[in-house]
Amino acid sequence: MEKLTVRSVCSRTLHALLSAPRRLYVWLKNTPICICLFALTVLAVVFYIASLVCVLQIIEHFIFSVYAYLSESGMTLSQLPENLYRRLQIADSIRVFATYFLALLGIFLEVIVFYNVKLKEPLRLLRDAAARMANNDLNFTLSYQSRDEMGELCRTFERTRAQFEQNNRDLWRMIEERKRLNAAFAHDLRTPLTVLRGYVDFLATYVPQGKVREEKLLSTLSTMSSHINRLEHYVDTMNEAQRLDDISPQPRFISTQELTNALFEEISLLGEPQGIAVRLHPELYSGMVRIDPALLLRVSDNLVSNALGYAKSRVELTLRGDARFVYLIVEDDGRGFTPEELTQATKAFYKDKNHENSAHFGLGLNICQTLCGRHGGWLSLENTPHGGARVVARFSLRLPVSFPVPEK
Repeated sequence: MEKLTVRSVCSRTLHALLSAPRRLYVWLKNTPICICLFALTVLAVVFYIASLVCVLQIIEHFIFSVYAYLSESGMTLSQLPENLYRRLQIADSIRVFATYFLALLGIFLEVIVFYNVKLKEPLRLLRDAAARMANNDLNFTLSYQSRDEMGELCRTFERTRAQFEQNNRDLWRMIEERKRLNAAFAHDLRTPLTVLRGYVDFLATYVPQGKVREEKLLSTLSTMSSHINRLEHYVDTMNEAQRLDDISPQPRFISTQELTNALFEEISLLGEPQGIAVRLHPELYSGMVRIDPALLLRVSDNLVSNALGYAKSRVELTLRGDARFVYLIVEDDGRGFTPEELTQATKAFYKDKNHENSAHFGLGLNICQTLCGRHGGWLSLENTPHGGARVVARFSLRLPVSFPVPEK
């Protein structure tokens, strides 16, 4: 323990006195405005009383010395020298007006200190931040370290700026996505339109001359019909992708048996045209779940349709659930996902190069991921141990009663 000496006590006292203004400033800066005003008012009153006492003591001492001089010299007040008499009048006037002057000085100093401690810095920061936002500059951070109301106002302003910045990023991402959507739309329409234009020119040139046999004519019309069907399907798919932001899940309580039956009816005939078996393995517990069955069936349609494009002989669906999610698992016996597809296949317009000229538009898994996200879940891709692809769609059972529709 350090031994106390007169020198150490004096040193500590001097250090405390020198650091007191700084500590007082920090305390005033971090206290609520009402407490700060009360503290500054108390300090102003103390200043007023102390300064008034000092001024009055000086004035009274001067006046007392003048009257003592008159008493010793036997003079009257009218016999005082002119300069001394004028000083006495000034001192008397100061004694009268010092009360009002010092009160106004205390109020003025309180206002100055309050402005510099509580308002000057945050108002400057807010003014500069507002000016930058008015110039569409959101690349900054507003930081004001204080626990008072002005600090909370600055933090609220910073949260608002951050939200504006995020909204701007989302808007730019939507604009870029829309540009990419239009570019992909134009790119994918070019091939079937070129084919149709070629066939139209062919028919317009040779049919009037009677150089096209009936079999060739029917074959050409069949090919044109298939391309028209592809165009119609593509337009429907694009419309569905653009309407995803307007989808609001409508969860309701439904029995697991009813949900399983609806899913079975939905997928039972999907594989027949390709000769691929589509099987459902219901492993969902018996009871009630709160889910949007229509949204789940839309996801199942897209996942099964995507799997049928790669499966060799079978597509397996498994329906499971726990306390938080319902899981729809779709597996096929195809080649599985490549490392690139595992990370990129859920992005819009991502296409396997081997399927570039097929009816695959690169939107199926992206639509499924968006729908799962709207239902509080997500989509994950993986490969089965036997080499096929596995897609797991999760649907949350804890959606709010009223799911908010996003504003455009």
